[in-house]
Amino acid sequence: MTSSIWFAACAALAAGLVLGFWLARRGHGAMHARLAEAERELAAQSARAADAARAQQAKAAKDLQDATAALQARAAQATASHRAEIERLTLHLSQACDEVDRLRAAAARQPGAPDTGQGFPATMPLGDL
Repeated sequence: MTSSIWFAACAALAAGLVLGFWLARRGHGAMHARLAEAERELAAQSARAADAARAQQAKAAKDLQDATAALQARAAQATASHRAEIERLTLHLSQACDEVDRLRAAAARQPGAPDTGQGFPATMPLGDL
């Protein structure tokens, strides 16, 4: 009786091992399939994210290039405008100096021009300095 119990226990143990091994192998294949699917999904998501990052980087580079070009154009326009204003003011100043010289020469040619200095020596007003 003892040997039949031992035999039954060993047979049950062997059957359990075989059944456990079979279930583990069956689950192992399903796990590998799920793992492979997860890896494919992860690779696809990674590729989409990389594509999106490249597109954003290209857009940012183009925006930066456009902003730089616009800034350079505005700087060139401001420089040209400044240069034109300086030339206009230089011409105006030279014309004013010529007019002052002409008026001084005309005043020096007048005989007996009245002295407006009220007894003080003739000096240049501070505005002419």
